[in-house]
Amino acid sequence: MMGAMLDQSQLVIRDGLAADIAWCLALDSGYQAEYVWQMTVQEEADEILISCRKQRLPRTLDARHDSSQRRLELAIHQRHCFIVLQVTNSILGYISMRVDETCQ
Repeated sequence: MMGAMLDQSQLVIRDGLAADIAWCLALDSGYQAEYVWQMTVQEEADEILISCRKQRLPRTLDARHDSSQRRLELAIHQRHCFIVLQVTNSILGYISMRVDETCQ
């Protein structure tokens, strides 16, 4: 499916459900990157300035994200976020986020 052209009108972004977890865990999480984003944070008086700069890596990075069934199960609950990208009956990708209580 990745090589085929997608009809963007058929893409659906929605809340993830418990039934989606197995599909999400089956996705290939491997990727290659030649660039990363370097983030700089500057605190000045009453403002925080954040800048991002695209930085070329010395060689291609081969990476894989290790998904966790338990983390996705927790992301379904309040104060967490679990969103899937779907076309027809296929999940193409997902994102999960949570509030880091140690940073508050």
